[in-house]
Amino acid sequence: VGSCVGLLFYIRSPEGRGEWDRLCLRAWLLGDLVRKFETARFARTLSALIKGGVPLLDALGTVQGVVSNRLLVRAIGQVQVRVREGKGMARPLSESGLFPALALNMIAVGEETGKLDGLLAEVANYYDQEVKRSTKRLTSLLEPVLILGMGLIIAVVVISMLLAIFSINDLPL
Repeated sequence: VGSCVGLLFYIRSPEGRGEWDRLCLRAWLLGDLVRKFETARFARTLSALIKGGVPLLDALGTVQGVVSNRLLVRAIGQVQVRVREGKGMARPLSESGLFPALALNMIAVGEETGKLDGLLAEVANYYDQEVKRSTKRLTSLLEPVLILGMGLIIAVVVISMLLAIFSINDLPL
């Protein structure tokens, strides 16, 4: 109990939150899902803000508040600095190594063609569909594992009860 409480306090600290977010992005099954979900959220929000006429620098600042992963927030902050310097968005995002290649390519094409808002909306729709597919795949994988686990627990309980019953016959009278 003490280690769980200590872990919770550590995760709530800024450095602990950063480590937790790094772990979430590197997790075996969930890391890819988290990355796709955050990419969709980033692209959807940025697309809506740009379509609404918000300047790109202000839109990036707003998107930082929407994205929940601290590593991605830091990467977006670096993008904001690089855009302020007159550089594009796609290159700093690719240097972070946190965004999927397809999203980076679409953002680069959007910057070159001047249709960033439309391509960001496409990226958001694509990754929303990917999140739905990945979630469906994960639940279909998780269901048999849970059934097998419950079967093992029930088997242990039944075997322990049977062993207790059979051990009664071994008692000397």
